[in-house]
Amino acid sequence: MGIRTDDILAVLDCLLAAPPELRRALRAELLARAVEAERYRRAEGRLHPEFGGGSLMAAAASLRQGARVPWDWAQPEARAEAIGLLQALGPASGTPPG
Repeated sequence: MGIRTDDILAVLDCLLAAPPELRRALRAELLARAVEAERYRRAEGRLHPEFGGGSLMAAAASLRQGARVPWDWAQPEARAEAIGLLQALGPASGTPPG
């Protein structure tokens, strides 16, 4: 899966809008949707009907509910979620963390 800065920001928007106790499961669901959509797109030659083309941004859009919650990199919570996401992306992207 190709990962761009906009993908990371879209996922953080989605995660930070969710209650903290649900974020780990939401992050796992986002990654699973992106992987499934990419597999579908490669096999079928078209976008997944619900999850899009396999980008994290499309996965975030398929799960995001409600208005965007403003956040800033100065917030420890935002940085912690970004670190958790980047660590989770290691196996999802085929690149080992570390």
